[in-house]
Amino acid sequence: MPRNTFFLFLILVLIIGALGIGVYLYFFTNTFSGITSPGGITNTFRNFSPFGNGVSSEAPRGGKDAVTGTLGQPQNAGQPAVKLLKLVQNPVAGFIPTTLGSTTMVRYLEKQTGRSFDIDMSIPAARTKITNTTIPRVYQALFGQNGSSVLLRYLDSSNLIQTYSATIPRATSTTLMQSGVELKGSFLAAGLGDISLSPSADKIFTLANFGNSMVGTVSNLDGTKKSQIFDSPFTEWLSSWTNDKTILLATKPSYVAAGHAYALDVKSGSFQKIYGGGNGLTAILSPDGKNLLVSEITDNSPSLKIYNIANRSLVDTGLKTIADKCLWAANTVIYCAVPETIPSADGGYPDAWYQGVVSFKDGIWKIDSATLSTDLVLNISQTARESIDAVNLAASKGGDYLFLINKSDSSLWSLQLR
Repeated sequence: MPRNTFFLFLILVLIIGALGIGVYLYFFTNTFSGITSPGGITNTFRNFSPFGNGVSSEAPRGGKDAVTGTLGQPQNAGQPAVKLLKLVQNPVAGFIPTTLGSTTMVRYLEKQTGRSFDIDMSIPAARTKITNTTIPRVYQALFGQNGSSVLLRYLDSSNLIQTYSATIPRATSTTLMQSGVELKGSFLAAGLGDISLSPSADKIFTLANFGNSMVGTVSNLDGTKKSQIFDSPFTEWLSSWTNDKTILLATKPSYVAAGHAYALDVKSGSFQKIYGGGNGLTAILSPDGKNLLVSEITDNSPSLKIYNIANRSLVDTGLKTIADKCLWAANTVIYCAVPETIPSADGGYPDAWYQGVVSFKDGIWKIDSATLSTDLVLNISQTARESIDAVNLAASKGGDYLFLINKSDSSLWSLQLR
């Protein structure tokens, strides 16, 4: 073979070989890590955190507004639906499940910035910024009126509790929300110790020290149209507005003191004791006001029980958790975050848990108060492969989702129930 022909043949072989290697690498070994769009939001399914498909979470990529968490690979046909999602990794001060048409939404407020965002649960890897007003170090946000109003609570420079009542826009099915609007509102009285929203979320009940007494007042969300309905020389109270007629008042729990729960009539102001229990009592009332879910400390461990008010009967559920980690989703349906184990606590329960001395690894359980059946819905800590100490449980309107905050880092999670 002539020398020139040989060299041409050799070059052709090398080119074909290089092309073959390139095709192999491109089609068989390439992995996509996501494309970053303008503004730093990463357009990738790995920007989200589902569990149940064997994919672990990872740190988010993209700019400061990128949705946190990890989304795993698409599931194969026949695999169960992804149930547990880490919606927001940054600390959340509060949230509310809402609806837009037939779509489940969740609105939340960041602790660090005081800004609020919306997540559409049909496309949970995307979020919409709703407000751009910066209020740093908000430790509690209470949303009302389907997310169109919010109470922001924080400590000022004098360590005095401030509560700012604001209105925020809400999208409709025909109108797109303008992103990044300014919060507008007014301050409530300084130093309010406890606030609870009415079931319709258009009124508030507040507790505040006045002289040597604790005074309870009902008002609109902005503090107008006040009406005092409660006055007590005892000052250590916690409130929860159960239904249109009743506010539950319970003594603050401690392992060194027996607890008591009372029903406060919203209209008349009448005050009736409904339960006197053991030490460390925490309690939540069913929506119809007929049953009280209580936890009491036995052998330095919380025991969860159901108390029927009319019959004065007390039944142990067999679960060991604190009632504050539970939700009455309906008159006979309860969801609870139940620890895998109860670690020993030198400070005693529930004090050590409230103070952050100990934390839990939870599973979500469902309780039927009529039949007293208990069923494990999902061990969320094992599924997520991280410790989830669940608090602030809330269900979506249709009951399809359960939302919660991880007490350990204030991240926001969702659990698809059906």
